[in-house]
Parts: sequence; structure tokens; C-alpha cells
Amino acid sequence: MDQVYKDLLKKNHMSLKRSISKGVIPVLEYLESTKIISEDMKERVECENKTPGDQASALLYLIKTRGRNAFQALYDALLHAEIYEAADVLKPDQGPHGPSYQALAPPGRSSSIGQGECDELSEDEPLPDYWPLAEQECDTFVLVKTIQDCTKSKQKLQKLYDHSLSPAGQDDYYSMLHKKRGFCLILSNQNFKHLEERKGTDRDVTHLNHLFTQLGYDTYVKKDQTSKGMKEILRKQVLDKNHTNYDCFILVILTHGEKGVVFGTYGRLDEKSQKPEDCLEVLDIRKEVCSVPSLLHKPKLIFIQACRGKQRDEGQSLNSGKKIKSDGDIGGQDAFSGGGESPNDPADSGGNQDIAAPNVTPEVLPRPSEETEQGPLSSDFDLKARKKPVAPPTKPEDELDACGEIVPSLADSFLAMSTTEGYLSWRNTKSGTWFIQAIVYVFSRFAYKLDINKLMEKVTRLVSKGEEEKKGYKQICEWTPTMRKTFYFFPGQSKID
Repeated sequence: MDQVYKDLLKKNHMSLKRSISKGVIPVLEYLESTKIISEDMKERVECENKTPGDQASALLYLIKTRGRNAFQALYDALLHAEIYEAADVLKPDQGPHGPSYQALAPPGRSSSIGQGECDELSEDEPLPDYWPLAEQECDTFVLVKTIQDCTKSKQKLQKLYDHSLSPAGQDDYYSMLHKKRGFCLILSNQNFKHLEERKGTDRDVTHLNHLFTQLGYDTYVKKDQTSKGMKEILRKQVLDKNHTNYDCFILVILTHGEKGVVFGTYGRLDEKSQKPEDCLEVLDIRKEVCSVPSLLHKPKLIFIQACRGKQRDEGQSLNSGKKIKSDGDIGGQDAFSGGGESPNDPADSGGNQDIAAPNVTPEVLPRPSEETEQGPLSSDFDLKARKKPVAPPTKPEDELDACGEIVPSLADSFLAMSTTEGYLSWRNTKSGTWFIQAIVYVFSRFAYKLDINKLMEKVTRLVSKGEEEKKGYKQICEWTPTMRKTFYFFPGQSKID
């Protein structure tokens, strides 16, 4: 098989696997009948792989070894089995033959999404069988699906959007009126004075930037900030900003962390007291974002990628409920060991890209070994110095009208954390963190039809499939919504330019 065809199969492995798994047996039978694969090969693919997804994956690897006619034979087999979306991936110039959806496309290349039928409104579309994706499967430009890319369900989705803006619908749904939905602030810390470098975070930033820009947000990225710098950026870009002409606000923080806090670039745990230094408290960040007057009654989404402790999640057995992995006392010195990341690690240097989680390192906090001349920066988040608008004096009988509706302090906010309290969070040093890449994968494919809670259920499911390469550690994310209405991104839909 020509190298260009091998590269095409490699690049689109996950989308092809997902499509072919729906009818892998007819494809195998066709390839056997044309002598591209032998009967023995067909039986091995069927018997040695338990699920259709695994069978499809094995077939895609096998077909690359079957000679110069194998690519055309696979294309013919897909047409024969009526797996048109996969056939159109192999030869987009010959399609579309039927329903097709290409969620990821390289820069500068138009997608063929709109030429076929979109997925039905089912919430049960298949996700990848493993997570995170191999580097070659995620190193692509993010393309967000919208209802403009649909045919069958476009009318239903448009009706939902119109209802959300109606007087009756506004009681149940947040209004997404503006073409520019809102402001998205991304804070990413990679290089630290006392802690490990967070390799792979740039990939997260790039994909997040692509994702939220296409979802209609003005994005602003700031990197490598101390807690004081992060605090100042939050004040200027969020707290003192006028969000009147926006419908929503999004904050993403990518950094090291500990229980209840996220670290600036000078962050660490004090060697004696074990108290965090140069940090911001997550709860304070949420409170301050919710206090912005021009964001009152509007959804405020906060996504935080950071560790929340030192424990490694060893997982549990489905049958016995007992831990299936053990690494001794994880609460001791090993919790600060750095996860064993090394330039000489086979996974770091490429290795087998089909394992569940290559090149991963926990967002750990190495135990400080020395004091530096520059002391830690302030660890508080006192923004009381920020000037707040002074309301004009009112008479007692006018007080109710002047104040308007009083809502709870954290109302209309959504906080999603990459891991649960007390646990580490895992990062692939080449393709990014499990959590952020799951958000990008799910939101780009399903935001056009699912609300934020359904989206995060899929994100959680993906992250839970991850497994650290060396000892099989697991991870599960969590979110705490205080939303009073249902939130949809409604990508591609607006009433006000």
C-alpha cells in the first residue's frame, strides 16, 4: 500500500473505526471474497477481538499490510456494506454517498459535513473505546459541528433554539442571542519555579482556542503567571469588564494545584507547614466571577485542569470492588515522585501509540528541596480593593425596586474540575491532558444538540476510560453546577450580530 494511503488510514483511524464497527463483518467477508485477506486472517480478526470496535481497529491495521490493491478493496468493501461515511473519508472526492460527518479537518480544508445527513438526536452515539487518543489521532484542527451541518434534525434543533428565546422558553433556557456569545479567558501555566514543567499544555491551549472561537467566543490566552499575575488578569479581563453585550462567560485554568487551590508559577507546598503558597482559592475565583454585575443572570462556566491532592486513583474491580492496582503507600513520599516521566521513557519518545494512555504524567507537586531567595507571592485572593459601583441613595420605600431580584451568590455558574478532591490529574506530555482533550472532543461533536450536563457526562465517560501506562492509574472528573436554567451552546445560531 502506498504511504499516502497508510497515512490517511492512520490519521483517520478513530473515525474509521467508529464507522466500520457498525458493519465490520460484511467488510471482512467482502475482503476475503476478493482475496485481499485470507480466511485465517478473517477468523483471527473476529475471534481475537471481542468488540466490533476492536475488530474494526484490527482490520485497519491489517489492511495496511495487504499490498497495493488493499486500499481500493477496502473502499469497495465499505460501499458494499453501505458504510458510506467511512468510504467518504477514504475518497472524499468521490462522495458523498450517504450520511457523512467529519468532525476534525486540517487547517484550510473545508469539511464535507453539510453535504450529508447529520446524526439523529440520540444521546448514545459511540465514543472512542480508549482514552486519550494516540497523538496522530488528535493532532488535527478542531471543527465544531453546528445545525447548519444537519439535514434531518435541523428543523428540530432550530425549533429548540427559537423556543429558548421565547417568553416561555426564557424561564427554562439561557438565551444565546449574540453572534459573539461571550468572553473566554484561558490561563495556562507551563513553567514553574519549584514544580515540574507541565509539558503538553500548549496542545490544550491550541485546541481550546479553536473550540471556543468556533463556538462564538472572544478568546484571550495568558501564559505563565504568578498568583498575583492571575489575579490582575482576572480583575482587568473579567471583573472590571463590561459583559452587557455578551450572553455568557467562560474561564479555563490550566496549572498545578492542590486541595482547593490552583498555583501560580511560584506555587508550592511549604516544606514545613505543607500549606500552599502563591495560589488562588478555587471558591474565591468562582465567587468573584459570579459577582460581576454585567454577568448577573448569565451562565458562567469555569473549567479547571489541575491536581487536587496527591492520591493516585488505583481503580476498583467491577466484581469484587477491591483495588486492582497497588503501589504501596501512595500517601507518602511517592506521591511527590513526579510520575516517572523521563526523556528516555519509551512512551515519551513515540513508542506504541495504541496504548490507552502514552506519555502521561500526573500534575504532581514535587516536595520542595530548597528555599529560594525570592519568597513566595501572596496566596490570598483579596479583590476587595477593586472599585465597585456605588449605588445612589434611595428611600426605604424604593429599596426593593432599586435592588431588583436578589439571587444567590453562586447562581448561574458551572464549575468543572479535571479530577476529584484529593487526587492527581493526568497529562499526556505530547497530546495534552485527558480532561481538556475530552472536552474538546465532546464539545466539538455534540454541542450542537446536547446541553452542558449531557456534554459533561460524555466528558466524564471519556476521562474514566483513561489508564496511565505504567501502573494503570485512573481518573474521573467532576462538576458542580448551580445553573437555574438549561444551558446549550447553540453553535452557529444567533439573532444579533
